[in-house]
Amino acid sequence: MPKVARPLVGFYWLTALVLAAVYAGNLTASLAVQKLILPIHTLEDLAAQDDIILTTANESPNMQLFRVNIGNIIICAVCAHYTCI
Repeated sequence: MPKVARPLVGFYWLTALVLAAVYAGNLTASLAVQKLILPIHTLEDLAAQDDIILTTANESPNMQLFRVNIGNIIICAVCAHYTCI
């Protein structure tokens, strides 16, 4: 093998080794992590649950949202779970 080709072949093998290691590591990590199941998808789900305690600051944009939409039944149900700090 010519002397010029040796560094190129070495660089090729080093690159292939690094790419294989990164791929194997990412594959192992993605298979090891459990999928997160989100229990809340809509406002109705948020209003129906009792596990998550919702908080908001007085006079915040969230509190203003609940005050403006006070006639909306779903938003009122969510607002019942809120505590103001």
